[in-house]
Amino acid sequence: MGKIVLGNKRRPRRLLSAPLGCLALGEYTMESTVEIGEGGLMMKPLRRFANGSRILLNFYIPGGEILVVPANIVWCRTNEEERINYYGVEFRELDFALNRILRTYIAAKSQDELMREKDKFNLPEEATA
Repeated sequence: MGKIVLGNKRRPRRLLSAPLGCLALGEYTMESTVEIGEGGLMMKPLRRFANGSRILLNFYIPGGEILVVPANIVWCRTNEEERINYYGVEFRELDFALNRILRTYIAAKSQDELMREKDKFNLPEEATA
């Protein structure tokens, strides 16, 4: 598996490579985000999580503010070539103000970002239209 291929997205997303604070089972670690959407994000942590794990995330949205969001781990995919696990995280209890901040950030995606996303995730041309 060379690239993580994203599919069946229900909501728009935007690439976000940023530090991510993650509290799980009483342990706080700094992880990395890959992309973000209104309903959740994809991360590539150094530690392992079980599906269904409840976590508390904090991260910074460029041009915005620091967000603190409760979430659940909903899937894990492994990139065998890179030996990295990617985790899908679903936000829980996202209030109106936080949702607005995320929606504004995601909607500001530039054409250049669309093309980088296409190349990074090996998406067909119509996926970035």
